[in-house]
Amino acid sequence: MKKISLLLICLAISHNLIFAQRSAWIFEEGFEGYTDFALDLSPWTTLDVDERPTWGIENVSFPHQYEPMSFIVFNPLATSPAMDNPGIFPHTGDRLVVSFSANGTKNNDWLISPALVAGTNTSVSFYVKSYTSQFGLERYKVGISTTDTRPESFTIISGPNYITAPAIAWEQIIFNLEAFDGQTIYVAIQCVSDEAFIFMVDDFRFSTQLSDVSVIGGQVTNALNGQAIPGAEVCIAGLCTFTDQDGNYSIAQVPSGSLVPAFGASPVYGSAPLLVQFNDQSTENTHTVSCSKPGYLTYVNEQVSLPPGDTLNLNLSLSPELQEGNVRFVLNWGATPTDLDSHLLTPEIEGNEYHVFFDNKGSITTAPFARLDFDITSGFGPETMTIYELRPGDYSYYVRNFSENPSITLSHAVVQIYGVDGLLYTVQVPSSGSGHYWHVCDIDGQTGDIIIKNNIIDEPPSGYFKALTNESYAKTYVDRYINSWLWDFGDGSTSTLKNPQHTYADEGSYTVSLEIDNGINKETLVKEAYIQVGPQSIDENQVENQVVIAQFPGSDVLNIVSSGEILNLRIVGISGTVLLSKKYGGKEILLNIGFLQNGIYLLEIETSAGNFVKKFSKW
Repeated sequence: MKKISLLLICLAISHNLIFAQRSAWIFEEGFEGYTDFALDLSPWTTLDVDERPTWGIENVSFPHQYEPMSFIVFNPLATSPAMDNPGIFPHTGDRLVVSFSANGTKNNDWLISPALVAGTNTSVSFYVKSYTSQFGLERYKVGISTTDTRPESFTIISGPNYITAPAIAWEQIIFNLEAFDGQTIYVAIQCVSDEAFIFMVDDFRFSTQLSDVSVIGGQVTNALNGQAIPGAEVCIAGLCTFTDQDGNYSIAQVPSGSLVPAFGASPVYGSAPLLVQFNDQSTENTHTVSCSKPGYLTYVNEQVSLPPGDTLNLNLSLSPELQEGNVRFVLNWGATPTDLDSHLLTPEIEGNEYHVFFDNKGSITTAPFARLDFDITSGFGPETMTIYELRPGDYSYYVRNFSENPSITLSHAVVQIYGVDGLLYTVQVPSSGSGHYWHVCDIDGQTGDIIIKNNIIDEPPSGYFKALTNESYAKTYVDRYINSWLWDFGDGSTSTLKNPQHTYADEGSYTVSLEIDNGINKETLVKEAYIQVGPQSIDENQVENQVVIAQFPGSDVLNIVSSGEILNLRIVGISGTVLLSKKYGGKEILLNIGFLQNGIYLLEIETSAGNFVKKFSKW
């Protein structure tokens, strides 16, 4: 079976007693980690510029056949009936990507790689083939962009004319990309066939040579006024420094980062049979960056990905301490785009709904009780938005790429969300997607619950508020060097897909694990009692001696005592709706549940000793 793989080859280079470490980085994509007939190839980008219906295969059916589309993940053995014509078989493995002929016009379909760092000695190769020559050979071009994934941003490197793909056998195409060394690039394969049939692509391979160590630097500012903060301590990988009088810092010789498994699922509660969508959120070469100074809330970002052998400019903002009920959003980004704008949509407050942004900055003491505290138009940030008093209803926070170019996905933008207890969430801009708007999160003003969205969209959020489901979002991460996934769903079933679906047929409490592999290391994440099927599915014995809850007689206060430090707590209805989500510290909590209606609830507790679920009732 093919996989996305990373080969790491260390080369010791000696000159005048100075030693440097360089590594050969190879990004391979065989499309084996995708669902059969998927149109979403994230973190790849697909663009259907011709927007025409497509031709299908006679006497064969499969999802999305005849629809307008660009490239589709194709498994000839999964069609109905299965195809046994060797002409459609992948170069290797079970899957490939194909572009079907547009009906009535020439194809204009784009398959665009994730952002790839070109060090030195860079090259790219892939295999192409025409399914048949009966209607003419398939035609294609190859382009490179150093800015974004818009078609007009690509420089065609395959020559003034199109290339044809043979029908007799697979052909490997190789391009020398040394002209782009030292840059971050996108590689595009554009299908420009003229009423042919099926253009086939497989086994993409990008190779470059990078240094093993990186540099990180930037400026630390006050989130409320943008002023530089001297004397703030910044740490990464055990290396620490203090900002100078202008708030600047720099840390060199940062080693390669970690392989970090992570995943989410939706839903995680419900009745049998329960269909669950699992989403891989793992990252590679990531570090935790922290920044602190007395009088400010500590900044922590656990998902900082450093470009190997290169410099990352990471500007940080420290937020002054908040009051009870405050929620603050702090946006930072790179030099470009020059202007990203924070926007907040509020529920109805005193008879009106509000849109808080640079042209309507809001108010602290009157409706909407939210304000754009600091706005900047020259890159880097911070842009700071604070809700000073939550009102019942639904809020949406999003970021607009006012500059429009380059893409917001290239901005290195980070939003930090703070509450009275400190940092609640760190949200990094997705690495793929098209549109000028970044929908960061929604907020339930009644409960204070924050629902991370993290989507790139074409239009701003409409303000609608969907029913909350525990971990009902899927974060987007660049995982281009992770090559395999092994899921264990806890009921005897497994999967090697990146983002599988699984149906739990029986009631019970299920522990889920994910093992990821990048060709060098393997890491595993286990979530105990993660999926709860049926109202009686919780194993009370597992938490009996580690987490104890008791309700004070005649009151709406729960006393929660844990053997380990309580990190996060959620109250979830039996239907799966999240009613409260908060971060905590300490081993004992007094929790007011007066806002709940009478009924039975699940208390999901994340502690330093593990994750636990308990039932409780309010009458």
